[in-house]
This record gives sequence, C-alpha cells and structure tokens, in this order.
Amino acid sequence: MQIIGTFFSLSLTTHAASPLPSPAEEPLPRPKYKAVIECYNPNDDFGRGMPMLSFDQTGGHTYRKYGTTFIYPRAEELNWEFLRHEAKADVYEFTRRFSADGAENRAERRIVWFSGERIVVFRGRGQTVAIRSPQFQGPEDASDDTNSTPATIVEGLAPELPRMVGKSPGQLLKDHGAILRALTGAATNDPFATTPLHVWMYPTPRQDTNYVVFSAHSLVMIPGNSSASVVLVSSAGRELGRWAFSTGWRIDFKSADLAYNDIVQAPVMTVGSAPSANGRDVAKQYFAFVDDRLYFVRIEDREGHLIRNDYLSPNFELGCRPPAKSARDWTALLESDQLALRLAALTYLSGVHMDSDNPRMEIFSENIHEAKVAQEFIAAETTRKRIAEYQHSPIPWLAEAAELASTPPEHQ
Repeated sequence: MQIIGTFFSLSLTTHAASPLPSPAEEPLPRPKYKAVIECYNPNDDFGRGMPMLSFDQTGGHTYRKYGTTFIYPRAEELNWEFLRHEAKADVYEFTRRFSADGAENRAERRIVWFSGERIVVFRGRGQTVAIRSPQFQGPEDASDDTNSTPATIVEGLAPELPRMVGKSPGQLLKDHGAILRALTGAATNDPFATTPLHVWMYPTPRQDTNYVVFSAHSLVMIPGNSSASVVLVSSAGRELGRWAFSTGWRIDFKSADLAYNDIVQAPVMTVGSAPSANGRDVAKQYFAFVDDRLYFVRIEDREGHLIRNDYLSPNFELGCRPPAKSARDWTALLESDQLALRLAALTYLSGVHMDSDNPRMEIFSENIHEAKVAQEFIAAETTRKRIAEYQHSPIPWLAEAAELASTPPEHQ
C-alpha cells in the first residue's frame, strides 16, 4: 500500500492508496510496532513535538510512505519504508533531500531499529524528524538535548570514520564536511550552531571501536554561553548516542581532548574553558564514556579544585545529565560498581538546587519536579551512608566529590 501525503506546519492531506495485495500473493514482512512519524521545527515552541503524520504499521502488509514538507522557503522530500523485523525491532529506511542546489542537496539516509521508543532520525536545518510510539505523551519528552536512542546508521559514514581521526577542524570540514553535517545536523547558515572540531576513537570492552564526533561553539556575545555537542558512533556507523550541553555562561570554550583515564578506568573527555566578563572560574570539565553513554563527572577551577555545578539557574548549568528520572535512579548511580557513574551522581548531588518547599518564581529556574527529586535524593539515608563511606576512599576524585556533597551549598 502506498500513501502519498503533503503536509505543512500542522496539516496533512492524504490521497489515493494502491490496492492491497491479493490473498494469492506471498505474505510480506510486517511491522510489529505501531508507529508515528513526526516532523517539527524544534525552535518553534507552538508546534514542537506535534505529529504531522500518523500511520498504523501493525497491518499484514509492507508499507511505503512518502511525504513532502515545506520548511522555510525550500521544499524537502522525506521518504520512509519498512524493511524487515530484526533483532526484536522493526527496521526502517528514512531518506530526506532538500531542493536547494549544490552539495546541500545530497540525500541523507538513516537505517532505524524501532521497538517502541522515540528515535530522532534527522535533526538540523530547522527541523527534527522522529519516529515514536503513539503512546508518546508530549513535547516535554522530545528534547533534542538528551542522548538519542542507539538505533540509526548514517549512510556512508563507516568507511570515513577512520580517516577523520586526528584531522584538524579545517581539514575535517574540507574532507568530510557534508557527511559530518548530515550526522550532527549542523546548519551551515546558523551562527550559533556547534562546529565539528575533533573525531576521536577508543576501544570498547566488546573488542570494537567507538568514534566520538565532538563539536563546539565559542562564546560570541555577553551575556551568553559557549556550548558543545557529542555524537558517539560505532565502527559500523551506527549512532550510539548524542548529547548537547552548555560549557558555561559567560565562559568561553578553549579546548577538548580524549584520553583513557586511569582514575576513572574509562575514556575521559576533557573540555578546557576560561571565564569571560563576570564568568565563573571554570577551567576543566570532565566527561566519561561508559557503556556507550556520556557521564559528566567533574568540574575544576584554574587551581584544579573541585567546584559545584549550578542546577538552580539553567543558564549556569554545565554539562549533561545521566538518564536518571527519580531518586531511585540517582541512588543506583551512586552505588554503581563503575566509578564514573558514582562521580556523576555526586556531581549532581553536590550541585546547587532549588528548595522545592520555597521555589523561585523566576523564569530561569530549575524545574520544580527535578528539584523535588534532588531533595529526595539528598535526604535519603542511603545517600548519607554512601557519602560518609566515599569520603574515606583512597581514590582522590571520589573522596573529594563526597566531601563536597557532604557540605551544603552557600546559596539556594
């Protein structure tokens, strides 16, 4: 069955469909999961997360869908097709192409393994395309700043990855600019978009190789912030996760490198930064890769002293957060066998949080639900026991983080 639709910002028109296969035809593979395709402008709060096209993929036939959406003045062709059911997931191929002339018109393709969770397929160029379950509840869960589901493959990326490692930013963009933009979703005409600066590699416990595509954006205005993004991919070109985060309010990005850290026992990315006018003294920010996830584990000033993160005011918050939604999730991180996860929990625990009993009413304040979760985590008996235990750890980073978490911030 073929459905052809044209959809604009919030509308859909469907046209004639081809007849269903006759009973005599050989049965075709069928999807297992119901799915919704959504396309929206992530910078438009009104339309964010609202699906423009919905289809039921649980029938007994293979579907090929086609749609055309208009984002800004140029048209884009978006195609998707169910291929097969494999490894407990429905496998789709997505293709999009803009009508602009030149290199920007190259087709972007993704292979997606869908098993009910929300997966961002394409991002950038003023639009996000995702596939999700009909049970998805709202745009607050659609943040592009969280790590993506490990379920997409960028066409043609795998053979280029080894050739990207070690190149300068200028050479990266010259030799691999088109495919890096396809991977990161960076718009060439967006002055605030992060720019790919480094591609690193590290071996995994699975005897495989992961590649880290690091992008950053320096401070260009005051008040304002610098920022960074990370895309983690396997040697097969399969996206394992992506994270976007601030590297500091009134703080400028300076450098980044990746090396195995003997303390953390994991590959650690170190982001160098420096304060600008009235900015905090933040010199180094440490991120660890564990089990294909990125954990924010430590912040230092220029003297190498451990300092707190600030969750009270979102514009001051540094780094990314683990996928913890409850006090129980944070406790699991705090008690993990992996040092990086314990450090990530202590980084959150020692940070400045809003008092949920006396919430601030300013626009730029911590979410009250998150503040309540932090308060519950801080007050838990298990938390206090672990902090006391870790204060006596022979591992300097762990002992310092526990000591900082044992002392309440000066302001809330």
